[in-house]
Amino acid sequence: MEINTPSTRQQLLRLVLSALVVITSGFGIVTATSGAMFTDTAEVGMDISTGWVDIHTENSELLALSNLKPGDTVYRPFNVANLGSLALSYVITVNAPVGPNVALF
Repeated sequence: MEINTPSTRQQLLRLVLSALVVITSGFGIVTATSGAMFTDTAEVGMDISTGWVDIHTENSELLALSNLKPGDTVYRPFNVANLGSLALSYVITVNAPVGPNVALF
């Protein structure tokens, strides 16, 4: 019975080839991860602008609330204008005063 085992010369050749493949692969990985394959730089100019909201009313005394009695209703027209560059949406809320001498509805 004949045993086919590679000779020492063939084993040495396989070892050298395997080592070369590993070393070449290592150089490729190092080159790829270092980013040295493709590099480029460019300067970019950029203009940034923002808008603004500028709220104006016709007068400083929007609702003169003097001599009111409980149950009185006051209607006053007033204009609110936005002189800015952005859209304006607003909400008006009224807070009732709180205290021991305040009569609530």
